[in-house]
This record gives sequence, C-alpha cells and structure tokens, in this order.
Amino acid sequence: TPLFGFTLTVGMGKRCKPNFLRKHRNSSCYHFRVCIPLDLQEHFKDKKDFTISLRTGVYRDASRTATKLYTLSQIIFDKIRMQEIDLDHEGVKKILMVEITRNIKHSQLTKWDATSDVKKYGSLLKIAKDEESQSDDYLIEKVDSRIEQHLKNLGYRTSKKSYEYKQLRANFIQLWTLRNELKEQMLLSADGTNLDQLFFQKCNESFGLDLPVNIQNVSQSLPSNITPSTQEVVDEIETEK
Repeated sequence: TPLFGFTLTVGMGKRCKPNFLRKHRNSSCYHFRVCIPLDLQEHFKDKKDFTISLRTGVYRDASRTATKLYTLSQIIFDKIRMQEIDLDHEGVKKILMVEITRNIKHSQLTKWDATSDVKKYGSLLKIAKDEESQSDDYLIEKVDSRIEQHLKNLGYRTSKKSYEYKQLRANFIQLWTLRNELKEQMLLSADGTNLDQLFFQKCNESFGLDLPVNIQNVSQSLPSNITPSTQEVVDEIETEK
C-alpha cells in the first residue's frame, strides 16, 4: 500500500502506480522507489525501477526528501533523452559502417563453419533459399528491426518518414544483397583472399564511404546479381524520397 504518492509518467502515455515512498516490514527506514520510463529501460539494462533507502523513519522528513529525489530523477531522465541526436548524413554513414563490420564477421563465420563440401553446399542452399523466400514486406521488417537496434545503440532519433531513414533503409537492403554475394564468394573461393577488401571497396563505391582497403589495386568487383524482388524494393524506396 503506498504511503505517499505521485503519479510518475513513464513514457508512451503509460503511468506507474503512485508508490515511490514505501516502508519495508523489516526496516525502520522509508525507501524511495521510482519507475524508470519505458523508453529508457534499455539504457538501464532493462531495469524497471530502482530503490534508495532514505535512512529515516520520520514520515515528514522522508516525504520531503522523496519529493526532491523525484524531481531530480526526472531531470536525470530528461538529460539522458537529450543525449540522443537527430539522424543526419554522417549518422547514416556511421550506422552503415557498423553494419558492414558486422556483415564481414558473419560472412567469415559462414566460411569457417563450412569445413566440408557437404556443409559448404548446405550453406549455399541456405543463402539461395533466404534470397528467394524473403518477401518485400518481410525484408523491410527485418531491415527496420536492425536499424532500430543501431539507432538505440548509437543514440540517434528519427522518423521512418524522414529522408535519412528512407535512405538508410535502401542502403541496408543493398548492403544485405552485397553481403549474400560475399558469403557465396567466400564459400566458392579456395582461400577467400582479399574478398573482404573487395567487399569494402564495393561498399565505398555504393555508399560513398571511406573504409580502408588494404590492397593496392582492386580491379575486381563483386557481382551485382540483385534479385527482382529486392530491386523493386530499392526502387520503391528511392521513389518515396
């Protein structure tokens, strides 16, 4: 039962029960409890609230301190939110570079896991199946989910209707196509030498990045076998810009 209460707004229009001042049965002191806003819980590693002992059993003193702590907690939450910045062109490039690094590691793992011809053939079939089975809506859903992860991790905010977001989504679809091509190349190549560097070069050309390429002369390029369904998604997104 709450002893002293304010309603805490926790984001997304939802509210927390007014019970941030409480007294445990096995303690003579009051404790301050505050709910972490829903939009910030991931920042606090999914914690939903935190509790602090007020080190007093006097209700008047505890309520005064709790009021101050409540105000302070809201200021802290607002400051954390203000750390987010709007997604811009540089942000798009930064997110792409993080995803490119992730794709390289994933492709290398695919190569290392294919220790026999049977496993290699199975991996190639899986890549082909993924390319054929992904509908446009499913592909966009997966891309949006990945972009959302990067936005949160890097502290960016944006709207799906913004130009930058649509640009990033189109780039991700193209990047994932290049990633599948890289996987195929690695699986079919004897040693895979310089394929990651060729991938970096292709990304530089496609997305205007400045990824370091460690080979002096890159005369080859990865194939651009974009499936019709994927190309239609890219064209559609480009039209929406």
